[in-house]
Amino acid sequence: MTLEISSIAKPLADHRILACLAVSWISLVVAGCATTSGGGAEVGKPVVAPVPITAVSKPFDKAEWEKLATERANARWALIAEKKFEEAFAFYTDASARDASPAVLGVNMRNMRALGGKVESADCSPTQCEVSVGVTVLFPIPRVGNKQQIIPFKEIWTPEKGTLRLIRQP
Repeated sequence: MTLEISSIAKPLADHRILACLAVSWISLVVAGCATTSGGGAEVGKPVVAPVPITAVSKPFDKAEWEKLATERANARWALIAEKKFEEAFAFYTDASARDASPAVLGVNMRNMRALGGKVESADCSPTQCEVSVGVTVLFPIPRVGNKQQIIPFKEIWTPEKGTLRLIRQP
């Protein structure tokens, strides 16, 4: 008894076509669910408008907020240099602190071998301050030893609870 290849291949081809159609349909459904706005928010727009600094205290004063951002960032990096991660963690916004812990901050800083940081510049708008920090890290060089290197780092500080607080970067 001999079997023709075409008699076996035809049902397999039909199943493959049905499987491809099913996968395509499921992909479209999943993609459609992922692109819906969730009831009210437009795609790409925040659900809640950012709180301007003027709503937190007195009228926005760029120089004053840049000074405050510089002081707070330098204070936080001084705590990190002293390995006081619980106190350094308190500078995060409530939303940023929700997804991390002082222990995670400590592990990250130890892995990065951060020795501290110094603010190089701050630029504030009514909704946030972008702070550039030169972070000093220690890195090993084979047959030479450990060397310090300053790497640039950007931080975003935003008004919360009457002061500027740090937004944790993912």
